[in-house]
Amino acid sequence: MKERTGLILRVIIAIASVVICVLIWMKIIPLPDGWKEIPIALVNLFAAPAFHFIDLFMRKKKEDSGRSGGGVQNGGQSVIIGEGMKGGKIHVGKIVNNPDPKLFLDRIDELHKVIAQAEAEAALAKNELALQKAINTKLNAENAIRSEQPDYKQRALDLRAEGKIKEAIEFIKTDEVVDEAANRHIFTAELLIDNFQFDEAADHYKRAADILPSLENYIKIASFYKVLNRLPDAIEYYKRGLPLANSLEEKAKILDRMGRAQEENNDFSGAQTSYTEALEIYRSLADKNKDEYLPKVATVLHGLGILYDRTQKYEKAFDALYDAIDIYTDIAEKNPDAHLLSRATILCSIGHLHHLTEEYTTSLARYRNSKEIYGKLSNQYPNGEALLDNNMGNLYKDMGKNFDVRYYKEALDAYGSALNTYTKLAEIAPTIFLPQVAQVNHNLSVFYLFNIPNKESSLYYASKAMKTLDKCNNTPFVIEIREKSKMVIEQWNNR
Repeated sequence: MKERTGLILRVIIAIASVVICVLIWMKIIPLPDGWKEIPIALVNLFAAPAFHFIDLFMRKKKEDSGRSGGGVQNGGQSVIIGEGMKGGKIHVGKIVNNPDPKLFLDRIDELHKVIAQAEAEAALAKNELALQKAINTKLNAENAIRSEQPDYKQRALDLRAEGKIKEAIEFIKTDEVVDEAANRHIFTAELLIDNFQFDEAADHYKRAADILPSLENYIKIASFYKVLNRLPDAIEYYKRGLPLANSLEEKAKILDRMGRAQEENNDFSGAQTSYTEALEIYRSLADKNKDEYLPKVATVLHGLGILYDRTQKYEKAFDALYDAIDIYTDIAEKNPDAHLLSRATILCSIGHLHHLTEEYTTSLARYRNSKEIYGKLSNQYPNGEALLDNNMGNLYKDMGKNFDVRYYKEALDAYGSALNTYTKLAEIAPTIFLPQVAQVNHNLSVFYLFNIPNKESSLYYASKAMKTLDKCNNTPFVIEIREKSKMVIEQWNNR
């Protein structure tokens, strides 16, 4: 009681001091000229303590009400969440014991938004004071995020920043209680991926899923296997995650991703089932919120279009792909810069489809539309441009054969550009891009077999394709390219 009385008394004195300072500042209480700096000093002396005491008093009141049942609860453990921004400062909350992961992630997301806002304010700052304030806000938020990371992550990230990736991995101990052990295995896997140790990363992901079979873990592992072209493994983990989806949107997202993996694994029936179910969900959601879900409808339509293309159901493929591009065209009328990458990839797929149906002029037009959009992306997606160049090489090759041999130069230029890009990407991520390197080499071997016959060049590129494929995971795509390259070699041997 005495402590509270003393606190209230100090607050009253401090507020009275502030009032006097304000009266002096407003010249209601006159001062001699030589005393003009006194109000500033008094404000600095008394205003800050006044608000500090008020803040302490209010915090104490909150704590008292929290003890009486007003706090946020999580399995019997209290969770005190930070209070966000006040007066340009970050008030960092404290997370007690084992908080709800969603609340923790929401807190981190909130701090990231504060950082983004601070960076924007710093960019627009018109004077040094405003700039410093924005910088301080950003630093406070970054420190808050860092302080809320588990200790082992902080230390491991410090070691990684110093280039000591091996020490960072060794520092993480995974023999902890269930939830924490799974998190540590996943974090170890992420560091191993940074170091291109994919097999070791896969082992840690599997251990995490065995320890804690959650939707988040299953999707992480499935996506990891999908990128590595380990398609059966990816499909298996997508299937495990599907029953754990918490919403229709989440279910549709998993079905769409699983459909892509099934299509690449030549499970066309399974892929069509997954895509169709995802499409139905997204269309029902789009009836209520077009802006949010129509782009996702277009994404699934694109997947279906590629599937129909591969199964030679060309009429259905055209319908799906043109429906997809129509959605993005409507969006582009309001926002020309929206979904540029999606528009470029769909136009590339449409160009490929017109090529297969021997509509060469239309195919070339669509490819050029796609290339124009990729140009606006400032080389941010070289793998997309490489795919487009490879497809254009195939088109120019056929146009040279059917119309004018001068298109052959265009074909070789396009193949060369695709091969150069894929080779550079394969140096960074060989598991992902070596199959594409092999495909372009195979296409060049075919070019020198049928279009400009040259045994030495054709066998050179065919053998390069075969050697490259020996380093790849044995996916249906890899098996197909290997068989086709063997046929090129056999054709030369039989001549």
